[in-house]
Amino acid sequence: MLEDSEHLIKMGISRAIFNLIEQEKLFIHPDSYIGKIIGTVSFGNSSQNFNKLLALDISLDRLLNSEHFDWAKSKFIRLTQNIKSSNENLEVNSLFAAEIIAAGLLLAVFPETKPFYEFKCGNKSPDFILGRNTYTEVYCPQKSKSELIKVENKLVEQNGFVKAVISYPLIGSDGQAKVYQTNKFIDKILNKKRTIDQSIIGAENILWIDLLNGFELSMKDTVPYTSINFAEHTFVGSLGVWHSFYGQKDVSLFAHERTDLKFSDSFCFYKQKRNGLFRERPALSAAILFAVDGIAIFENPWATVHLSMQNKISIKKIFRFRPEYSYIEFSNQKLLISQVEEILLKIQKLYQNEA
Repeated sequence: MLEDSEHLIKMGISRAIFNLIEQEKLFIHPDSYIGKIIGTVSFGNSSQNFNKLLALDISLDRLLNSEHFDWAKSKFIRLTQNIKSSNENLEVNSLFAAEIIAAGLLLAVFPETKPFYEFKCGNKSPDFILGRNTYTEVYCPQKSKSELIKVENKLVEQNGFVKAVISYPLIGSDGQAKVYQTNKFIDKILNKKRTIDQSIIGAENILWIDLLNGFELSMKDTVPYTSINFAEHTFVGSLGVWHSFYGQKDVSLFAHERTDLKFSDSFCFYKQKRNGLFRERPALSAAILFAVDGIAIFENPWATVHLSMQNKISIKKIFRFRPEYSYIEFSNQKLLISQVEEILLKIQKLYQNEA
């Protein structure tokens, strides 16, 4: 694998990863998390994997020079080992990568960042403390295990050089998942965070959502609604990332797959079945979304404790910050509430056919 290092350095990867590999005399198994990433990036086959590698490299460069992050080395070593095609191991390694990346990128803009150990013996514990009264927990939602297993089994059953499987990796294909896709995705991305609250009461709490190591989503997937042209049709829809935080039960509307506004009626749309996380979790100050092509911040306008101005300024300096995809208010939280309500109203008006 090290023969690829010079090529990867020319692509923008520095020496942090390869220095660590050389110092620890690591063998990178081709089927390991890192092995697969380097293999695909070296052949120019994956922008997702290049960005995983770049973020890991930048983060490790910070972490390996910090006295508080000895665990980063051991977790990276795990990423070089064979995962034996196990979905469980893949999920663990994705979380390891997410934690390394989050810690390193946050440390770059919050120099006081360190692991938070105070409540580690219990269930209620954020992952990092960023400074005075500011905490972060890292979450990395994963693709549907049942869907991954189904794809593997279907491919094994097929013969010939060309094999094909129709799959719904983000939401699965059981029950009503294919019919009410956005609601299913909202459940998929945040259900664990509804039941497991790691916030510290009275503090600024930030949820770091890794949308790269697992879902492999881009920033455009986080917008409230989108459209795509196909022949003479323009289809509308929403993946649901934005609504999983800001959406409102029985108010937010979603379009069924392949809905064209020219021919739509009331049967083409359905309502959000649960409130967005921000509406249910006032202890959560904001969420940072780490995606394939950047980082955005979603601020909670209903939070009990809002982000301080200093923290907002620090976050906007973070690696690949994308302000156009962010929802953050620097003057008045009521303005952000109005912005959210206006977006929900606009979607309703777009989707209705009667004046």
